[in-house]
Amino acid sequence: VNTLRQNSAAAGVNLQNASATTPGIPPSSLNSFLLANPSLGGAVITDHAGAYANPYYDSDWDRKENVDPQRVCKAATLIARTMLDLATSTQEHEELQADCELVASLLDCFISNASCALFSGRVLNA
Repeated sequence: VNTLRQNSAAAGVNLQNASATTPGIPPSSLNSFLLANPSLGGAVITDHAGAYANPYYDSDWDRKENVDPQRVCKAATLIARTMLDLATSTQEHEELQADCELVASLLDCFISNASCALFSGRVLNA
C-alpha cells in the first residue's frame, strides 16, 4: 500500500483511505481471494471513500456511460508503476503510461461489445 501511495500523485490519482465508517470492502475480486486466505493483504481502488452505493451495479442498468475511461487509464498506470516498483525495486518509471485508447477499447469490449475486434479469437476462443 505504501508503494501504491508513493506512485499515486505521479499517475494523477488522488489516493485516500476509505472513511472509517465504511463497512468492509466494496464488491471486488479481492473478496474471492480473502475467502480463500483471510490473512492476505490487498487494496481496492475505487472512486468513492464512503459506502458503495451504486444501485445499478451488476444489473441491466449498469452502463458504460457510468465509467470514465480516463480514470480507469490513470488507475491502470498507477497499478503498472506500483507492480514495476514491487517487482524490480526501481522507481524509474515516469515514462510508463497505460495506453488510454486501448483501455477505452477494452472497456467497450468488456462492458458492451464482447464480439469486438480485440476479443475475436483472442479471449473468447482461447
